[in-house]
Amino acid sequence: MSDRSIVSRSAFALVALLLLPAAIAAEEPNRFVADELSQLDISRPLEGRLVARYGSRVGNRLELDGTEIPVVLDPQAYFPALAEAKAARGLMELVVEPTDGRSLRVVDVVPCPGAREVFHAIESQWDERSTPRARAVLRWGFREAEHEGAAFLEELAARWNRHGSERIEDGRESALAWLRLGSSALIADPRWIEFANAVATKFEGDPAVIATLEELDLIQTEARWRPRRLFLGEVGLVQRGEETITAERSQLLDRMRAWKGSGQQATLLRGKTTAQYQRHVEAHEVVSGMEREEVVKSWGYPLRVTWERRDGSFYEGWSYRDKSVWLIDGWVFEAE
Repeated sequence: MSDRSIVSRSAFALVALLLLPAAIAAEEPNRFVADELSQLDISRPLEGRLVARYGSRVGNRLELDGTEIPVVLDPQAYFPALAEAKAARGLMELVVEPTDGRSLRVVDVVPCPGAREVFHAIESQWDERSTPRARAVLRWGFREAEHEGAAFLEELAARWNRHGSERIEDGRESALAWLRLGSSALIADPRWIEFANAVATKFEGDPAVIATLEELDLIQTEARWRPRRLFLGEVGLVQRGEETITAERSQLLDRMRAWKGSGQQATLLRGKTTAQYQRHVEAHEVVSGMEREEVVKSWGYPLRVTWERRDGSFYEGWSYRDKSVWLIDGWVFEAE
């Protein structure tokens, strides 16, 4: 074999290797997520695969998270990937076709990569999608971040944050839609709070903006909007249903519920002799069954006492600097 032939073949092999990543990328299928379906014409074939998380199966109907559009399975068909998805409540990549213009039929189910990989693949086509569809993909991502973890959520938060100023410039409705999109996943994130304040400043005094901020449980303090629960936490309060109470009383209510659910009886708490409890006092320990006086001898007087009378019993929460004691009818039922 001539040297020229060897060089030619080597050059061909090198070019093939260089083109291989592009060929692999070209084979990457186009994907849609379930949240986008309401914005697509499902009476025509989708040029790509549908990615969705298994919800449930009722007869031959497959329920998918993120959409109400019916997805029909052939009753005679069996897809191993579907069985795996059902068992793991995992993601599925579906090949679908239109039926009557109002539903889709599953043609095949193929193995699906993780949500993070799917999002990265879709992200390369982001500019080709309308703002509503891009918003739907991001909403799907925020929901999937519960399964993927904090790193994926941070990526999505950064993506959401980069496009925030554009949404404000697009107008009030676009800005409010973007704010709602991040509300469930990012409500304590400083970037989300800053965006909320930027929207409030841009559309200052707009009743629709103020109503949306309040709907998202934001309150205005010192000319800034902040999540209510963060503000209440700073002043030692929590929201429980329609009631705002102290954090200590909230803890007491939780301990009461756990105690009542345990089925224990207060009269059975005092299970040791007085001498045994005295030894705990001398060791500065607090254990179940102790009386108030023994707790004081062991740990001293509490900084705060919260109490609640419920169902004929008297509950108390004693708070110390770094520990707490919970009592029912004068006996300790838990200490930490």
